[in-house]
Amino acid sequence: MKYFFINPKAEILFFYAAVLFNLYPLFFGTFFPFMDAPAHLYNASLINALLKQDAFVHTYMQFNSTIVPNWISYFITSPLLRVVPPNIAEKAVLLVFFIGLPFSVRYAIKAFNEKAGYLAFLSIPICYNFLTMISFFNFSIGFVSLFYAIGFFYKKICVQQAAWHHYLLFLVLLLATYFSHIVLTGVLLLFLFFVYIFHTYKQQGTHIAGYFSKKTITLVALALPVVFLVVKYIAGVHANGHGTYTYLSNYELVNYITSGRIFTVFNGDQEGAYSGLLAIIYIGLLAISLYFFVLYFSQKKELYAAFFFPSLLVFAFLLVLYKVLPDGDGLAGYVTIRIVIILFLIAILVVANIPLNPTFGITICGLALCIHFMRLPYYANVIKNQDELALSVFKQAEAIKEKSFVVDCKWNDNWLTHNFVNYLGVNKSVLCLMNYEASLPYFPLRWNNAYQISVWRNNLLSFKNIEETKKSLENKNIYYWIQGDINNRTDSASLAFTQNIKNYCVEINRTDFASLYQLK
Repeated sequence: MKYFFINPKAEILFFYAAVLFNLYPLFFGTFFPFMDAPAHLYNASLINALLKQDAFVHTYMQFNSTIVPNWISYFITSPLLRVVPPNIAEKAVLLVFFIGLPFSVRYAIKAFNEKAGYLAFLSIPICYNFLTMISFFNFSIGFVSLFYAIGFFYKKICVQQAAWHHYLLFLVLLLATYFSHIVLTGVLLLFLFFVYIFHTYKQQGTHIAGYFSKKTITLVALALPVVFLVVKYIAGVHANGHGTYTYLSNYELVNYITSGRIFTVFNGDQEGAYSGLLAIIYIGLLAISLYFFVLYFSQKKELYAAFFFPSLLVFAFLLVLYKVLPDGDGLAGYVTIRIVIILFLIAILVVANIPLNPTFGITICGLALCIHFMRLPYYANVIKNQDELALSVFKQAEAIKEKSFVVDCKWNDNWLTHNFVNYLGVNKSVLCLMNYEASLPYFPLRWNNAYQISVWRNNLLSFKNIEETKKSLENKNIYYWIQGDINNRTDSASLAFTQNIKNYCVEINRTDFASLYQLK
C-alpha cells in the first residue's frame, strides 16, 4: 500500500483517476442548473448577438465600457455557443475548473517541492465549494490561472533563465487571472511579490543592486498593465457608489472556517457532517505543519523558504482581511466565503513547504478524498432534479417568438432557480427584463438605460401604463414567465396579479414548474 502511493507513476495514475471520478455528478444533468448558470449562458448568447450586430439587442444593450474582470467564462462560452449546443458550452467551462484546479495546484506545488505533488489531492474536494456550485464561474476559473501563474513564475522565471516566450506566457496568466476576478488578481500579485523578494534575498542577500536587475525591471513592466486595470476598475466601481455594508459576527467568522462552510452548498442537514470532517482535516493538517515548521526552524533545518514564507504571509494577510472586510456592500457579496476558499487553497501550499512523512500525508489525503467522494451521490441527485426544471424552461422557449421581451415573476421558494428565466433567451433573440448582470457594473454587458428597463419591468408587473409601455417597446411580443402556481396564492396582491394576468394575457404554455403567458 505504501509503495503503491509513493511510486510516482502509480501516484499520478491515481491522481488522474480521482480527478476524473470527481466529475461524474456534472454529467447527471443536461445543464448545471443552479443560481447564476442560466444568466451566464444567456449573457454569453447576448455577447454573440452584439458581435453579430443584432439590431434588436443593440437597441437595448451594450458592452461595458470598463474593462471588467468577469470576462473569463465568456471567453470560453461565447465562441463555443456558435458551434455547439448551450449545455456543451457550459460543460466546457465546468471542466476547465474541475480539471484545471487540481492540476494547477499540483503544478504550483511541484514547482518548489517535487516530492509533495500528492498534496494536490486536497484540492479535489474544494472543487465542490459553495460559490462554484451556485455558478460563480469567473471566480472559480481564476484559481486555475492563479496557481499556474504561481508555479510558472517560480519555476520558469525565478529559478531558470527565462526566455521572451516565458515572459509572454506569464503575462497571459496574469491577464487571465484579472479577467477572472479582482480579488484573485490582488492575491496573485501579492504572492508573486513575496516569492520574488524571498528568492532574490536567497540569491543576493542584502546586495541592493541585485533587487534592481534586468529581470526585475521586466517583471515590473509586465505587471504594470494588470495593476493599471485593477486600479482603473476599482476607481470606476467606487465612482458608482455602493449599498449598505454588511458584516458577519466574530462567531460566524470562526464558524465559517471551523464548520467547513465552503463545503456546504444546498442543505446543512445533508452536507454538514461531511463539511465539518473536511474542515477538521484541513485545519488539523495545517496546524501539524506549522508545528513542524517551528520545530525545523528551531533546529535550522532546510525549508522551502522561497515559498513557505510567501505562502504564510499571504495566508496571514488574508486572515486580516477576513476579519475587517464586509461580507457585502449591497451590490456584491459572499466576500467572506471567497476569502475562506482562498485560505483553504493557500493552506495546501503552506503544508507543501513542510517535509512531512509521505505515508502520513498520503493517508490524510486519502481520508479527505473518501469523505468527499461520499458527498458526490447527493450532488448528482440534486443536479438531476434541478435539471428537470431547467429542461422544462428551456423547452418553453420554443413557444416564444424572436425579438420578444420576457418579464418574470417568482412565486416559489426555490432559491436555486432565481435566474431560470434566462434559459428562455439562450437560443434565440429574446430580452429578459430580469438580467441581473446587465444591471451591475461588474459584468461585460450593460443595459443602454438600466433605469428605463426597470420602469418598464415594474409597469408590466403592476399592469400600469401597459399601452404606453408596449409602445415604448415598439409593440414587440411581451411574455410573462411565472415560477410556481399562479393559483396557489390567496393574499390580496397575488389575487390582483392573478386577475390581471387573466384579463391582459393569454396562457400559451404551462408546466408543473412555471407558466408562460403572452400579453394581448
